[in-house]
Amino acid sequence: MAVLLKEAWLSDIQENFYQGIEWITNSIDHSSFINNNIIHIPQAGSDPEIVINPTSFPLTISQRDDTDLTYKVDAYVLKPKVITGIETFQIAYDKRMSVMAQNYAYLRQRIGRQTAFNWSTDAPARIIRTTGALTSTVLAPTATGNRRKLTINDLIKASLIMDRDFVPLDERYLLLDSGMYKELLEDPTLTRKDYVDKAVLPTGVIDMLINFKIMTYSFPVIYDNAGSPVRKVLNPATGLPVTPATTDNIGCIAWSKYALARALGEIKFSMKEDQPEYAGGDVLGCTVWYGSNPMRTDLKGVVPIVQASA
Repeated sequence: MAVLLKEAWLSDIQENFYQGIEWITNSIDHSSFINNNIIHIPQAGSDPEIVINPTSFPLTISQRDDTDLTYKVDAYVLKPKVITGIETFQIAYDKRMSVMAQNYAYLRQRIGRQTAFNWSTDAPARIIRTTGALTSTVLAPTATGNRRKLTINDLIKASLIMDRDFVPLDERYLLLDSGMYKELLEDPTLTRKDYVDKAVLPTGVIDMLINFKIMTYSFPVIYDNAGSPVRKVLNPATGLPVTPATTDNIGCIAWSKYALARALGEIKFSMKEDQPEYAGGDVLGCTVWYGSNPMRTDLKGVVPIVQASA
């Protein structure tokens, strides 16, 4: 019975791994390229030089020097949970599944927050600040005061950066805090019946605007309030900032599917049955190997949009 349960749970984890964080799937999948828990992404060297109507020969010969971008696949470990009493374990199926479902839902959210952090950037040249009216409605968890609303013009700026990056128009995405999405709907040109209470597609996309497929997530990234905002380091356990502050700002991410990557490695589910120190209870644990990163060192195709406070 234990083997069957283990196989069933492992199958469920694999099948529903991205449930609730579907936006992650809109990226390049490197899961099959994991080598010793490291992903290697070749980076093309400098562009070729063009000479129009050359008159001097031979032309200068050069070599393209490629580099290698790597990122790590981390082990996300659920601390073991014990379900005491073998009889309860075998009979109370609904309770057992509830405990396990809660654990995996929390694990997915933790991986979601880390992915958003890894995909975003602190590079000043890539960041756009919000420019709308000041409001105290949409704030990071510990923030106080006012922040400027997200506007359609802010999205236009992000779109222009992508245009100048020469990234394709197809497969452009925008991950918004749900409150920032509602700020967009305050624009009278967007507040139409088909924009309100729209059903979420199986992919998680709720809207499309200026070639961006819009998805929502709670506080995608949290930035500080420096002149050049910096992402707040995440607490390993919760995925929220280690040093939350009243001056924190919410950041969202505009990206091209071809600019970001993910890698889902081995999933290990373990179960120790009938442990006497837990009155015959069973101890369950799970480890998921997962990594995420931009595809390019120059970060083309990635544009964070961060709240401004003034």
